[in-house]
Amino acid sequence: MSVNIGDVVFVKTSKGQQEINDRTFGLSSRLRRALILVDGQKAAMALRDMLLGLDADALLIELQAQGFIEQRASATQPAATVAAPLSASQPALARSPAAVQPATAVPAPAPAPVTTPTPIEIEEVEIRDVAEAVAEPVIDPQMILQAQVLMVESANQFLGLMARQLILEIEGIKDAASLKRVIGRWNMSLRQSRKPPEQIDRYVLAVRTLVGI
Repeated sequence: MSVNIGDVVFVKTSKGQQEINDRTFGLSSRLRRALILVDGQKAAMALRDMLLGLDADALLIELQAQGFIEQRASATQPAATVAAPLSASQPALARSPAAVQPATAVPAPAPAPVTTPTPIEIEEVEIRDVAEAVAEPVIDPQMILQAQVLMVESANQFLGLMARQLILEIEGIKDAASLKRVIGRWNMSLRQSRKPPEQIDRYVLAVRTLVGI
């Protein structure tokens, strides 16, 4: 009887991360693609949608069996602390209502003086807010690395020798800005290969999901 792992969330082990970084263990392209998509956040059922045409559950189970991924440990909730009742062996003074003294009222601190920002200060804040709003998002370098792996793999698969210049651009990605620029060119190049669109869509969806753009 098959095991339903749809709700299971997997994380890469140190062995899995080593394979991503160095290709140490020579995984097949299918297993490697599944390994790249494991991020400790998405459940197996979400990865199925990103691995259309493949048996995602079988790939994940194989990766787990080989020690590349493991099930994410569930967070444990701290136990609530309950005050123990006073026992009969405790001193009578401790149990007497008279022993409970009301708390001494502490005068409220005086309100801090309100300072009105000057027009120059307001303008500086507005300029900073606009700059932050248009700033490029920060993407985890590991996510960029994993996206590059998928992009190079798909470029080789769909474009062959014609992918050489594109691969150089992919390998030169350093930040979110260059990633966005190269993803657009990579996407267009794959579309021009006249390969089945559903195969290209799988790669594009996987890369965009990895980097969140």
